[in-house]
Amino acid sequence: MEASKISELMTRNVISVEPDCQLKQAVFTMQQRKISFLIIAESGKPLGVLSERDIVRLACQHTDPEQLQVQDVMTAPVITVTEDANIFQVYDLLNSKKIRHMVVVNDAGLITGLTTLTNILGGLSIEYFIELKQVANIMSKNICTLNPDDSIQHALEVMTEKRISCVIITDHNKPVGIITERDITRLYSTDILENTTLTNIMSHPVRTTDSGTFIPQANAIMQQEKLRHLIVVNADGSLAGLISQTDIARRIEEHYVGYLRSMVTRQDQDLQYEHARFSIFFVQNPNAVVSYDVHGNIVDVNQAFCRLSGYKQQDLIGKNFEYLIHPEDIASARNSFQKACKDETKHVELRIMQKSGCIAHVFNSYLSIYANHHVHRIYSIMHDITEKKRVGQQLQIAEEKAQLLTQAVECANDAITITDRQGSIEFVNAAFTRITGYTAEEAIGNKPSILKSGEHDASFYKKMWTGITNGKSWQSRLINRRKNGEFFPAELSIAPVFNTEGEITHFVGIKRDLTEQAELEDKFHQAQKMEAIGTLVGGIAHDFNNILAGITGNIYLAKHEAKQLPCVVKRLGKIEQVSLRAADMISQLLTFARKGMVSMEEIPLTSFIKETLKFIHTSVPENIAVHKDVCAEQLHIEGDTTQLHQVLINLINNARDAVEHVDAPSIAIKLESFHADDAFAENHSYFNTGCYAHLSVEDNGSGMSEQQTEHIFEPFFTTKEQGKGTGLGLSMVFGAIKTHHGFVEVASIEGKGSSFHVYIPLLNKKAIAASTSLEKKFANGHGELILLADDEQLVRETNAEVLESIGYRVLQAKDGLEAIEIFRTHWEEVAMVLLDVVMPYLGGMPLAKCIREINTDVPVIFMTGYDKEHVLYGAENMSNSKTLTKPVQLDALSRAMRQLLD
Repeated sequence: MEASKISELMTRNVISVEPDCQLKQAVFTMQQRKISFLIIAESGKPLGVLSERDIVRLACQHTDPEQLQVQDVMTAPVITVTEDANIFQVYDLLNSKKIRHMVVVNDAGLITGLTTLTNILGGLSIEYFIELKQVANIMSKNICTLNPDDSIQHALEVMTEKRISCVIITDHNKPVGIITERDITRLYSTDILENTTLTNIMSHPVRTTDSGTFIPQANAIMQQEKLRHLIVVNADGSLAGLISQTDIARRIEEHYVGYLRSMVTRQDQDLQYEHARFSIFFVQNPNAVVSYDVHGNIVDVNQAFCRLSGYKQQDLIGKNFEYLIHPEDIASARNSFQKACKDETKHVELRIMQKSGCIAHVFNSYLSIYANHHVHRIYSIMHDITEKKRVGQQLQIAEEKAQLLTQAVECANDAITITDRQGSIEFVNAAFTRITGYTAEEAIGNKPSILKSGEHDASFYKKMWTGITNGKSWQSRLINRRKNGEFFPAELSIAPVFNTEGEITHFVGIKRDLTEQAELEDKFHQAQKMEAIGTLVGGIAHDFNNILAGITGNIYLAKHEAKQLPCVVKRLGKIEQVSLRAADMISQLLTFARKGMVSMEEIPLTSFIKETLKFIHTSVPENIAVHKDVCAEQLHIEGDTTQLHQVLINLINNARDAVEHVDAPSIAIKLESFHADDAFAENHSYFNTGCYAHLSVEDNGSGMSEQQTEHIFEPFFTTKEQGKGTGLGLSMVFGAIKTHHGFVEVASIEGKGSSFHVYIPLLNKKAIAASTSLEKKFANGHGELILLADDEQLVRETNAEVLESIGYRVLQAKDGLEAIEIFRTHWEEVAMVLLDVVMPYLGGMPLAKCIREINTDVPVIFMTGYDKEHVLYGAENMSNSKTLTKPVQLDALSRAMRQLLD
């Protein structure tokens, strides 16, 4: 049997009309479409039916089709079945209700199709059961016949009364025509039915067959020629009987339908068994299962897949399989599905996009189901491997972390050692070998005691061991010994490693080599010492400069008053020279401390060095060979000419003294450009990469020991014999070059000589060096009133006398507050203000700002013996002002005053 559900045998193209459709229009529709049955429906639901038998009844009653609607004459209610009805249920219902048409509806009661006995017979494949039977066995012999000249009205009354679908027209018992319900329907709305005989409307000639025809042959004729009746005649052509589709269906029931029923029952049992198997495979399967058609559209999903995807079943039916696949996996999924359609089973890992937005990893297998020798369904069985993937990813991450940790340990600069619980070494990294000299093969299996230096007693190691075995970390500095016997300082930290039960299994030690750090700490301590000395020097210099200012001022006055006493003037001149030497010493101390007055400007260093060497050459004895190598390139720096002059003098004087007792003394002076690249800066960490002016002074003199070289730049440290050196020359060099943002390096071998290297950063542009020559002449005043403020009485009074002696009038103030009061009183007369930078109550820039609030244009000269940058911050931006260093040279003061006043 080919079909069991009526949905597979029904006609889906159903013709229906609305209840208010005119009867004439409905009959016309039946004629035009050549159908025997019309459904009257509203909103898709059947309300009644109109058949050809109804038309015969209406024609017999002489009803006017133009005056009626189908709802007035339809047969109601409608007998219906659902699509899942068994064909035998429909067959029994057609027979019991003696109807030829059955309306099929869905669960909502909406029309979905129509079926007839003809449809059912076509699906039952009855040929096997009736192939030996002839039509004579099942034909109807009680046939209603009429003569050709009988009226149509008589035929209508016979068909209506006997509820038959046709009447055979005979002449001398031979069939000459037939009139059927369809003929009546065709002529119902015409006038031909009135007052006419059957001859005018009967169908002729008629289709006949003999009584010996086998039933399958007769059934085939009726199916092919679309006949519902076949006239059976005798050998002489006389009427023998009539066979119809209904006869065939009803006559074979006792032979065939029973068999089919039993077969269907067995099929139902088989189906239930298959359904149980399918339930295990699909419904109850713990894995996600999806059913697709051959186009990849979802037909069904089980609950396991709903749980996996987060979607409900109704959300997925009809969707394409790509709807749920991760975009990056669609190509792979499409390829595997195409293979499944060819029954080439394909396994593939896919990512499913869940409704929540998360991703599920599945291992997907396809199963192909055949129907009529073709793949009909594709089942996808998905095993959720999300957790497995997650664990795998965690393992991969853990492996990567372990690999990273291993690489980090191997790349670490510190030595890392792992020992067992008893302290035997199990692992050392590359840094351990580099620091200690022991290879991994030499260290593993030994104890860390191979590094003991003997510098620590037993209690030191006992305390360490007690701490770490009690589960505590330990850290300390110690002295270790390398494989070659060399001692080195180290910082060691040891931590215990615990297992899951909290037991110590290993110890991890991290050792840092402090050799370089110790050297840096020594240098730092040396720098701190130098800084402390510089601070002390700065404080002393401030007070000493005030004393020298008083001395030089009084010398000037004394010389002026003793013009008539040459001997006295000569003695005063010597005192003045000594005072100037003292001032020069203080200047060098301040340069070392980097607290002196510095005037930085752009200098063409090449020209400056050449000019300076001309004057210095006279201070070097003729027996000393002086080699000068000054580059032709003009090197420009930002510097102070006075300090650079002192740097060169000190270096050459030191070299001159160093070669004093050498048989063939020589000094080499060289100036060149130098580029500090990355390689150089790597070995000289205090350097920045870039271009420098490199000045070197080298001698073949006595040289210095390593210990002497370490202290060479300290103030008052000297290698010369007593009376030949103050110990300030190289200190001044060190401070001056630091002020120029440069560096000084020294290399010396005792008994072979020394070389000093000075590096000063070059500027990127060229400029003309400012002239350093100053005319030492006094510039007299013209009676201007000057306000002089200084807290040192001797200095103040002396400077006042000097200013008055060269033509100025002077007002004196002992501190800042008094200076403000005096200026407020005489501000219109005061032509200039001379201010000591450090005074009680108010001094320096604050005092100048208060004065400038009274008179914004008054010239100001600051005088200081100490740190200009500290006490005069912002003075460089003050207009119409200058700064002079104590002890102030009176000629320089007089010229500065005239520059501002004029």
